[in-house]
Amino acid sequence: METCLNTGMKILLIEDDMDLGNGVRIALADQGMDVTWVRQLADAQQQLGQRTFDLVLLDLGLPDGDGMALLGSLRREREGVPILILSARCTGRPSAWTRQGRRRLPGEAVRAGRAAVARTCIGAPQLWL
Repeated sequence: METCLNTGMKILLIEDDMDLGNGVRIALADQGMDVTWVRQLADAQQQLGQRTFDLVLLDLGLPDGDGMALLGSLRREREGVPILILSARCTGRPSAWTRQGRRRLPGEAVRAGRAAVARTCIGAPQLWL
């Protein structure tokens, strides 16, 4: 296995799905990255208040809040931190749903927070910029 050149990179992984989160954490840690994995929005906000990260991997559908709200606050408070949105929703065009039932497409997330969106469907990974 080839080693990543960004070893030691501090990454905040915000993902509530155990399988997906654990897989991403292991893959990044195997490349020498320092991964902090949280499963709730409140824990993410706490970590962001305590540490500086080189990259944030963000799931939009979290059990205690909307990842889009966190995306907006990160862009206002930490403009230089790259954000990659992870979404495992695979039906049709990739999308995320708000708690109010409103559909959000990746383009909306990109426009709202200048982030990249990765659709993590098994067998069909795509990156939406």
